[in-house]
Amino acid sequence: METINTKTNKKTNKKEVKMENLSKNWQNEAKRIIQEGNPKFAYLFAKEILKGRWEEGERIILQSPEYSFYYSRDVVRGKWKEGEETIKKSPKFAFYYSLYILDGRWKEAEETIKSDPEMAYQYSLLILKNRWKEAEDIIKTNPRISFYYARDIIRGRWKEGEDIIKTDPEVAYSYSTGILKRRWEEAEETIMANPDVAWAYKKIIYG
Repeated sequence: METINTKTNKKTNKKEVKMENLSKNWQNEAKRIIQEGNPKFAYLFAKEILKGRWEEGERIILQSPEYSFYYSRDVVRGKWKEGEETIKKSPKFAFYYSLYILDGRWKEAEETIKSDPEMAYQYSLLILKNRWKEAEDIIKTNPRISFYYARDIIRGRWKEGEDIIKTDPEVAYSYSTGILKRRWEEAEETIMANPDVAWAYKKIIYG
């Protein structure tokens, strides 16, 4: 039976496997991954086979914000400085990195994060835990996210977001009944365009 030399990764409590101690088949698989340059397979090889960092595969993983984030979370198990430039190219994975890896604000990535309405809202809710005025122009390009922002961050009426909120029947209904808690005349034309929403609106507003 083949004996594989290992060492324990203190962060993961798993046995790391050295490349030279892998079977010939796995060594050939590693070469194939390097040749093909697939970030997903490079990440999986490090995580599932080596159970630790794979320096040769990192240059491939660095091509992808998604798998750079997963690599930092699942393999490095913490900040991965070399991957940060790649990760912060993606609003979604920059937000995830700030939330799950840094556990706090990541100022260097905020320009990217605030370019996406949903990620800007999530960042303000879970990281800043406050209004993010610099991102509000982006947030208010999306009706549903604008409603969430009013409900969860502002916790009340958000006049600046109302123009976009009232373009969506369901969102306008939710805003009028959940935030304004009254008739919202400016949005009624939109609300009435959806029969189901119009019925619910009339029932709540007029009884």
